[in-house]
Formats: sequence, structure tokens, C-alpha cells
Amino acid sequence: MALVEKFVHIMHLKKGDIFIKAGEIPEVVGFICEGLMRVFYIDENGRDFTKLFNLQFDFISSFASFIERCESYLNIEALEDTTVCVVSYDAFRMFIERHPCWLKIYTKSLEKFYVIKERREGQLLWDDAKTRYSQFLKDFPGIEKRVRQYHIASYLGISPVSLSRIRASYSKITA
Repeated sequence: MALVEKFVHIMHLKKGDIFIKAGEIPEVVGFICEGLMRVFYIDENGRDFTKLFNLQFDFISSFASFIERCESYLNIEALEDTTVCVVSYDAFRMFIERHPCWLKIYTKSLEKFYVIKERREGQLLWDDAKTRYSQFLKDFPGIEKRVRQYHIASYLGISPVSLSRIRASYSKITA
């Protein structure tokens, strides 16, 4: 722990702050101690597309860019006031190369992200919007009260109007 304390820094983000910006090479990986973040892309027309929501106890970075040391093509934004423990690329590499426990944490995190990524890709390919919304509610319980509806719609790959219709049909079922 003494070694970790030398290299880990606490970062406090306000709602709306950008943790990683597209076009930059990510210099840190973070661990969300408290709060909520959104990973998203912006297309050439300025529309944003939510890739993922990250909650308390999740690792956060533009991982492909962090690992490959290249410019990120995504952005990471705090959706509420968020506290993140951050470590630099060099310190992160040192941890996983010198300490088996950190390599195990890294491996488990990669496995978790791979499973999430594969499941999400499948949902976008073969599930309808209502099924995706239902799964979203299971995967992120209570988050629909914490984030804007257009972020959820963007995550689901639908318009905000379509999300409103789906939510209305859920209201009728539970009423």
C-alpha cells in the first residue's frame, strides 16, 4: 500500500467535467471511488453516442488509447460530482509487471470489460429497443434517475422520442 500511495492521486471532478477528451493520448487510468461517468463518441455532425456508463468501483480510461499510447477517439465525462483515484501509465505498467496482485486485478478488469463489450454488441445486433431498455434497467439499476434521458437513448441506439414511448409502455404495465 505504501508503494501505491506514492503513485495514486485523487481527482475530484464536477458534473460535466471531462476526464478524457477525444484527440488526446490518455495519460491516466482511474478507479471511480464515488460518482458516475459516461464514455461517448462525437460524430462529424456533432452528435454524441454513449458507449458506456461507468459507476462506483469501475476502472475508467480510454483503454485502447491508454494501452497503445495513441489519441483517444472517445470522451469521458462526469455525469455527477465524481471522485477518481488515478495512476499514470508508467506507474500502472510498473504495478502490473512487478506485483502479481495488480496483474490479477488487471486481468479480472479486462475480463469484465470484454464480457460487457461482447454482450452489448450482441444486444445492438439482435435485440429490439424495448429488450435493450429492459436489459439496461437490469444492468444499471436506478441509473435512469441519475442520467439524462437522451444519454440513455443514445446508449440504447434509439431516439429520445422512442425512449419516451418505451418508458410510457413500461408505466402502463406497472400501473
